[in-house]
Amino acid sequence: MRKEAALPIRLDAETKVALNKIAETTGLSVSSLVRMLVKSFVEEYDRSGGTVRIPPQWQRKPEPLAYRPARKTKTSLPKAAEARAVY
Repeated sequence: MRKEAALPIRLDAETKVALNKIAETTGLSVSSLVRMLVKSFVEEYDRSGGTVRIPPQWQRKPEPLAYRPARKTKTSLPKAAEARAVY
């Protein structure tokens, strides 16, 4: 996916620390996480016919390809590749 526009956002320090921890755990960048979150919000808006709760009310839905944090394995995969693998 080609990134065409920058969108600066302001976060409180606690949220930024939390995002950094999630990024480190998953092997993704904070920017990638934010892009995924925004995209999922837009998709939910479209799926729901143009109505969403603000702030979003995240619900756990089982998905066949659930995203799981990286875990240590004996493979030589880069950290990001391990994070994307479904176990």
